[in-house]
Amino acid sequence: MRRFEFVEGSSNKFWEVTASGNTLTVRFGRVVSKSQEKSKTFATPELAQKEQDKLIAEKLGRGYKEVGSSGTCEADASAEGSAAKLKPAEVTLSDLLGSPALKRVAPQLKPLQRTSIRITTAPWKEHLVGRSKLGGRPDLPAGVSWPIGKVAGREIALPFIAQFEVARLWRLDTEFLLPSSGMLYFFYNMADYRAEYLAPENWRVIYHSGDSNLAPSEPPLSIPPHLDYKARVAKFQNEVTLPSVETCYIGGPGDTGAKVELTEEEWKAYANLRYEWRANKNIHQMLGHADDVQPYALENSYESVRDVFFADGRAFKSLTPKEQSEEFFQGRLLLQVDEEKSIKMQFGRGGRLYFFIREQDLKARDFSKVWVNEQ
Repeated sequence: MRRFEFVEGSSNKFWEVTASGNTLTVRFGRVVSKSQEKSKTFATPELAQKEQDKLIAEKLGRGYKEVGSSGTCEADASAEGSAAKLKPAEVTLSDLLGSPALKRVAPQLKPLQRTSIRITTAPWKEHLVGRSKLGGRPDLPAGVSWPIGKVAGREIALPFIAQFEVARLWRLDTEFLLPSSGMLYFFYNMADYRAEYLAPENWRVIYHSGDSNLAPSEPPLSIPPHLDYKARVAKFQNEVTLPSVETCYIGGPGDTGAKVELTEEEWKAYANLRYEWRANKNIHQMLGHADDVQPYALENSYESVRDVFFADGRAFKSLTPKEQSEEFFQGRLLLQVDEEKSIKMQFGRGGRLYFFIREQDLKARDFSKVWVNEQ
């Protein structure tokens, strides 16, 4: 059973959810009064779990806070004991959306909410083949080789970033974007070997639809020690996100191409509240909105690969601002990796690495045209 409470003004409500087999039961009401209970039976336990995750994400988006539970995906809690809990933010999503300074645009901001899969890490104690992790060695299926890049005229083994058991992610994917099984692997060579870090040969994302016949793999070529990251086990939980300012979603005065155009006062309020909500935290996540350290992570990196990956006979720079924005809106954050001090994993000035993908390619399970940025 997981319990959530909402306390604000005169409101003092709770909501509890339990998934048992293929039955989902919720209890809700005011803390000091009699509660109500409803149950719904699904065709499979997996569907019941998915509905639970969706309802939890909705409650979190409305300002409920979980009590008496770590909020961690239950399937990931066994190997390391209790998972790393997220530190409560001094400013919450409900504070931002309920700010008087943003009252005019709150109805426009709410539809932009996207649920992410927050990733926390814990020490790696033993090798379990196929376990979700950052760093270490990938457990590759038979017939899949460690990816090789070619940088500055010579071949390199791309450094290994992470692997994820997709079935565990699927249970937390409220938008039904990810496949329901298999493994996802991420490789990336940061600005090294005298390389241009936005060059597509510097990264690779591999999706394997099966779960069996996995085996630890060693790089066919040596990897510099500072890019040979040690393993950290990965754990997952849901979190609701909103986009940063200076993106195709949130624009300032006169930025009519953005989803939401803010006045100068609204811009300052949104930027400050979001900074207090999300800044100064190590945030690894899949899906949701990226936490841009500098402006336009998705947009700048998309522009750098667009005419190679998605050429349609028109140069990107020849498109109108509206046409460019429409293409930007197709992009989705696939993975955000933050600084991980324990294994010396850090990218760019702010420490973050972003993998983006178009929504249609994600749904088609085509990971050959992912683009990357580091900040």
